[in-house]
Amino acid sequence: MSGHHRSLPLYCVIGADALSRAGNAMTTIAIPLIVLNQGYSAAEVGLSSAAASLPIVIGALAGGSFADRIGYRTTSVISDAASVVTVFVLGLLAQLHMLPLWALLTLVFLSNLMDAPGSGARASQIPDLTRLAGVPLTRSTGIRSTLGRLATMLGSAAAGVVVSLTSPDVALYINAVCFLISIAVTMLMVPSDAALRQEGVCGATAPVSDGMSLRDFFAGAAFIVRTPLVRAIVIMVVLTNLLDSAAMNVLWALYARTVSSDGAWYGVMTAIFAAGAFTGAACYGAFGRRYSSRWVFLLMFVCDCLPPCCCMAAQIPFPLVLAVIAIAGLSAGSINPMIDTILYALIPGDIRARTLGAMTAAVTAGMPFGSVMAGYLGQSMPLPLAFAIIGGCYAGVFALTGFGQHWRKFNESFRHATEV
Repeated sequence: MSGHHRSLPLYCVIGADALSRAGNAMTTIAIPLIVLNQGYSAAEVGLSSAAASLPIVIGALAGGSFADRIGYRTTSVISDAASVVTVFVLGLLAQLHMLPLWALLTLVFLSNLMDAPGSGARASQIPDLTRLAGVPLTRSTGIRSTLGRLATMLGSAAAGVVVSLTSPDVALYINAVCFLISIAVTMLMVPSDAALRQEGVCGATAPVSDGMSLRDFFAGAAFIVRTPLVRAIVIMVVLTNLLDSAAMNVLWALYARTVSSDGAWYGVMTAIFAAGAFTGAACYGAFGRRYSSRWVFLLMFVCDCLPPCCCMAAQIPFPLVLAVIAIAGLSAGSINPMIDTILYALIPGDIRARTLGAMTAAVTAGMPFGSVMAGYLGQSMPLPLAFAIIGGCYAGVFALTGFGQHWRKFNESFRHATEV
């Protein structure tokens, strides 16, 4: 392959991943609004959010083992095709007003169950395609995070426009189209794992003929447990994701309904957060090797989570809330690429998908509980008090998990990662 052609698969995988994220961002906005428009309560909004996050735990864990055997490209295509079907059916039933709560929860569950393996497979392709392209790992993770944040921003903003002009179910149809385009890009532009092995850039993978023993299935989880720095990151992200799910997936939607009756501002809030995150990810791509450190990482986490909750709890004017959300997004943008850079360098190639799948499952495991908890809080008490409780929990998490000897290896591990 020429230099140009060697870099094309990397950018196509990143582009396909961004398309999927844009569609999923639209669905994230649409589902709570569909639930509210159907006349359900805040608690049932929490249930729908839990139904969206619970299958990610299952799909990521099982999908990682699946992808390590049949190949990342094949897993991505199969996963996206299944997601097309579930998302389209969900939108159709919502449009026809034939969507009882049990059916909505089932379809949301199945949609995210199918989506998780594809997302994990695309993430697992990044190190091999980065070597094929001959670019630094920090650049590829920065570009992936930047485009992913941009896709989330555009998807959320588009969802707000679609909801205000038509109805939330139309956003689901657009998500199905995004998955179809992702399938086409992956099939036409991304080489198979066998082709990458011929190029000498594909890491070793477990043989397809091997059985999926319980020990093999949890190989990724075992790596996390025995690696102190990765274990510390996972524990922090598990707890903050639980609270993020409560705040952003449920309480933000309820707050948006206090600003406008149709809840379209929920899409705007999410889009502004994503715009800030896009900027933060772009800055990481440009300067990450120079300024990344343990304390920068922890500071970004604090600035990402706490300020929006504090502002909505204090009931400051809505324009100021939007400004704070943008700053929080700016902080959030560098978090994932910093984590990805370390993980891609530390995880052995033969268990990469299983480890990333296990990590995704772990950090998602608390999100259903967070959503249900937020639904209960939003229904049983004033919304500002609910935000204050979540903000207090954030502060407690950082105090308990942000310090310790395991974090001291962060800087050394990051320097090693940037040399890979």
